[in-house]
Amino acid sequence: MTGDRPHFPCLDAYRGIGMTMVLCNHAAYSTGFIQQSALGPIVARFDLSVPMFFVISGFLLFRPYARAILTDRPLGGAGRFYRRRAQRILPSYWLALAGIGALLGLAIPTLRDWIGNILLLPAFGVPVQVCSGATCHQAYGITQAWSIGVEATFYLLLPPFAALLARTLARRPAPSRRAGLLLACAGLYGVGAGFRIAVVAAAPPWARTSLLWLPMFLDLFAVGMALAVISAAPAELGGRLRRAAERAADHPALCWLAAGVLFAVMTRFAPPAEPFGLNGREYVPRQFVYGIASAAWLLPAMFGDQAAGRLRRVLASRPLVHLGAVSLSFYLWHLALVEQVKAWTVPDYAALRAAAANPQPGNPLGGLETFTGNFWLVAGLTWLLSLAVATVLHRTVELPGMRFGERAHP
Repeated sequence: MTGDRPHFPCLDAYRGIGMTMVLCNHAAYSTGFIQQSALGPIVARFDLSVPMFFVISGFLLFRPYARAILTDRPLGGAGRFYRRRAQRILPSYWLALAGIGALLGLAIPTLRDWIGNILLLPAFGVPVQVCSGATCHQAYGITQAWSIGVEATFYLLLPPFAALLARTLARRPAPSRRAGLLLACAGLYGVGAGFRIAVVAAAPPWARTSLLWLPMFLDLFAVGMALAVISAAPAELGGRLRRAAERAADHPALCWLAAGVLFAVMTRFAPPAEPFGLNGREYVPRQFVYGIASAAWLLPAMFGDQAAGRLRRVLASRPLVHLGAVSLSFYLWHLALVEQVKAWTVPDYAALRAAAANPQPGNPLGGLETFTGNFWLVAGLTWLLSLAVATVLHRTVELPGMRFGERAHP
């Protein structure tokens, strides 16, 4: 990790670990494992993985801007940033939308709803419907694509936000610029945390829909952005925060222990009724703790010598880096593959799906008929299938998509 364009190889491993956690969490809810097993409360808290992804995005994407502002250099064109972000996510997302829709089916009722999914419009407050039997609600056709929409909104706002900071902090001494950047991150954190508290306290009719919007998670991105400012500061501006972060990062086991303690604390609270869902007032401390735990967990991959220590060498190993590299397609396809594996392994699953889609009157639990199956079998087989699909798509879709136009826009 040297120079103005450092590489953080261990963060790829965290993406792969996070994808595995997401899959286990979804498989546990889908098979009823959360309610039936003593391990349920632990697996339910694997939803820590999504906040971790937001912290990583805030760190990696804001760090070049922070470095440029701190060293009084040009920010770089917003057009190139948008083009590269679009090339990174849209080909994989559109292929998953078309592929899952054609091969496994998506309950997207109208052309308008398809267009809304294609353009990720729920992230911008545009209602898009998906249906289960006769019941429809606002969501994405690919359920977990909500986080892709949140990320896309962050991508759109980051360049103008960085440009505003650059103009505001221009001609100030470097220490003042660093303080200004950290203050801006603190402001974003306050906006995100305040929005979440207001939604949970007021419980407006659109509370559930707000889980599709960036403001509900802005504080998590701000955590990563603040870490980026600390990391991007030149050596002469390192200061106490940089030295403290590097000292902590040089003891990865302690960082992971701190994150593990916070994780264990959260397992003592009743888990949410659905993955990544609101759960009353518990949602506010949950996301607060997840932000701190994510920072502690990720610290060794953001600061210090990335080749030092056994844990970092494991994280930078080829298998874990590969799992992180294919994590986008893994994420997009895994939930549909969970359902397909259940169709293969659960007896009479087609009849259970029909009963869940059209529950009999007076049977409030009829819609839960499909929440069954062997968790270990479903999670294990789905992981293997998701990895195979993601590996093929990474090589045939993601890499060509990211390389497209690079000669024209070096």
